[in-house]
Amino acid sequence: MLKNIHIKANQYNATKGERFIGNHLFKSSIKYIEQYKINDLVGDTKSYRVADFYLPRLGFYIEYEGLNNKSKEYRNQYENKRKIYIQNGKPTIFLVPEDLGILDFAIDTEIKRLFKYSKYRSPWQVIRYSLNRYFVKGKFFRLILALYFYLMGAISGGFDVGINEVFRLILSWSSYLVALYCFWVFVYDILQNGYFDGVNSLYTKNNGNGLKSKQKVNLTFCIWIFHGNI
Repeated sequence: MLKNIHIKANQYNATKGERFIGNHLFKSSIKYIEQYKINDLVGDTKSYRVADFYLPRLGFYIEYEGLNNKSKEYRNQYENKRKIYIQNGKPTIFLVPEDLGILDFAIDTEIKRLFKYSKYRSPWQVIRYSLNRYFVKGKFFRLILALYFYLMGAISGGFDVGINEVFRLILSWSSYLVALYCFWVFVYDILQNGYFDGVNSLYTKNNGNGLKSKQKVNLTFCIWIFHGNI
């Protein structure tokens, strides 16, 4: 097994783009290691490479090509690094300055794309990432409200709570309607924002390296009751 080490954040000068990406990963509860050293890459002229970020819970790397627009020389260096990563089967998310404006979308899309390749995923990784993203970005409180009003409707409708019968029925059915609305908003939020799109990758068969092309991920709705940072 190759021995990988990383350079601590205070041992290098991160660029503004790298700090921005790191801050986004932190806010998204995605565990990461900065300046992760990769040794003994096959076909590489260098003894090691340093990835800008490594996501240990996912096994993915992130490379920020911050000087991509500066000169052809830098673009060639980035292209060479890409080829080495692809050749060695390193699942990597490559970001350019233009991606910073849509960083959440860019990273999420690339993670789901890599999930489509069976060699880079496990059911636990996919489900954990999807749940984490929903609990960070979604509206879980809507489900809590739906359960609360449903119970209120059941209690007021099924038990004598010492109020007028007509008022009791109105309260009961009103609570049911509010519960139904909250649940609808809860489901719509999931479908609209595709928090669980990645789960669909569990049903695909693709053993490629996952680094050469972007592919569309079909919508899959799946709810699992568990939560934890990825």
